[in-house]
Amino acid sequence: MHPDIEKQRFRNRLIALWRRLLTPPSACGVDINAPEMVDIHRRIIAQNPLLQKVYRQWYGEFTACLRQAPHPNLSVAEVGSGAGHFERYWPGVIKTDLFCRSDIRVVVSAESLCFKSGSLRALCLLGVLHHLREPLRFLKEAERCLPPGGRLILIEPSNSVLHKFLCKYVHQHEF
Repeated sequence: MHPDIEKQRFRNRLIALWRRLLTPPSACGVDINAPEMVDIHRRIIAQNPLLQKVYRQWYGEFTACLRQAPHPNLSVAEVGSGAGHFERYWPGVIKTDLFCRSDIRVVVSAESLCFKSGSLRALCLLGVLHHLREPLRFLKEAERCLPPGGRLILIEPSNSVLHKFLCKYVHQHEF
């Protein structure tokens, strides 16, 4: 057998092992983009105190930014709400996502927002931007929806060596 083919097979087995070790049993065999994955993620977060602490930290950063944002009479929207629970920290937030679920108020693509120009105090995104096929299109939409001084609040994964490894070999991505 050619050494390159053998090396590729070893690499593929190693990737499969990493995925098996890091994927919770409830998520095995479920497409990461399937709507039911949101409920699986929500249960994982609810059962993991460390993840709950991380989300509290992230949502605390969102709320700190929002408290300083002008236009207090305008709405706040969370784009790509997924398994999140930001509404516990910011009551009245407009939760949006690509999939229709009981907790989602607006089903919409981030790249084609349905909000009127200048109508939102802020847009909050937690780990969403790197999933977008056309992030510049979203940024133009965000600029349109926010009035002068409106806030675009993003929390995204680090671009560290570990993150690059995990994205390349473990985490399924659309692109």
